[in-house]
Amino acid sequence: MARLIFVLGHPGTGKSSSLRNLKKEDVGYISVTGKELPFKTDLVPVVAKTSLDVAALINKSKKPVIVVDDVNYLFTFQVFGRSQEKDQFQVFRDIGNNFYKLVETVLNKDTDQNIYLFGHIELNDRNLVQLKTAGKTIRDNIAPEGLTNIVLEAVNDLGEFVFKVRSDGLGVKSPIDMFEDNTIPNDLKLVNEAINKYYKGGK
Repeated sequence: MARLIFVLGHPGTGKSSSLRNLKKEDVGYISVTGKELPFKTDLVPVVAKTSLDVAALINKSKKPVIVVDDVNYLFTFQVFGRSQEKDQFQVFRDIGNNFYKLVETVLNKDTDQNIYLFGHIELNDRNLVQLKTAGKTIRDNIAPEGLTNIVLEAVNDLGEFVFKVRSDGLGVKSPIDMFEDNTIPNDLKLVNEAINKYYKGGK
């Protein structure tokens, strides 16, 4: 089964730049917004603006690592794109159902791939780290972070861009002893190596 991994953080905390040490043969890079990466690279993004399009690309890709960048815009684009429809409850229900199908595609894929969903954080009243969606209708019916045991947070800690990686009770979580420290440099290659080493099956 493919692994679902969330990397969440506020804008500008180093999520996209964590790809800088990966090459195009290492990673299938899907961009929801189509924006350019903030470094020179041979990675060529494939743009997909709906959850179903992203799911189709994930299903097809054979790369050992797949990254879907700016995943929260899957909600935003659809909300604004369907804003003229009368039944807005149905709009939000469709958006939520389609995102669930995307997550289901990852979880049901019979491979040893690591599939990362990069997204912005939506802090609730308990400062819990969770994926920014689009309104309570989606958030109350989908808690995608609960469908994986790896949720990392991108932060700028004292001027250094890092990922929080060890479980903290506030949304960040990983299996016991997967990571030696509470943080790791924001380098997805290092993160991926640690995950593969822990499970001993990753390529």
